[in-house]
Amino acid sequence: MDLNTSPTAGQTPIAEEERQGLLLAIQTLAELDQAERRNIVLGLSNYLVPLPAERLIQEEFIKSFHHNLFDRVWAWAGHFRRTDKNMGVPWPEIALAYRQLRDDTGDISALLAFARQ
Repeated sequence: MDLNTSPTAGQTPIAEEERQGLLLAIQTLAELDQAERRNIVLGLSNYLVPLPAERLIQEEFIKSFHHNLFDRVWAWAGHFRRTDKNMGVPWPEIALAYRQLRDDTGDISALLAFARQ
């Protein structure tokens, strides 16, 4: 499917502003999927070591993780999105929703220790 056509059911729409952030000459969703898969594999290699649970929920870590997964495909990798999608909260509420989720988890290390008992 061409990047300029409307997405079908289950596909995430790509706004014009986002398309301008593409770092590669990609014309189809299949090409985009392939480029993102390649980037994710490369990005995940940075995270093959165990990390403390507290680190996994820090905003800095989440943005860095996202950046590593998509930085070869998207200029906006590592930033909260700025367009609405067919899932999640409206984009202006992402940072607040993330912080609420983080705060709701409380001391995640205590939860993990309890779960391991």
